[in-house]
Amino acid sequence: MYLSVEGGYRTIAENFDIPSHNTVKKWVKPYEMLGESSLVRKKLFKTYSDQFKLDVFHYKLRTGESYQKCSS
Repeated sequence: MYLSVEGGYRTIAENFDIPSHNTVKKWVKPYEMLGESSLVRKKLFKTYSDQFKLDVFHYKLRTGESYQKCSS
């Protein structure tokens, strides 16, 4: 809507019940620079299976490596 000039940050925030117009502003700027992919939420943390964690733990015990070396 903003890019189509159908309203400013405040108007769009009000129309969609977004608490702050700054949120809309934070979405528009990356979109203008990087496109739609900039709005996709990225997974921050990798998850590991219980078996993988046990394998790393046993590797650490066998080799004496530090946890940091085992996890890299």
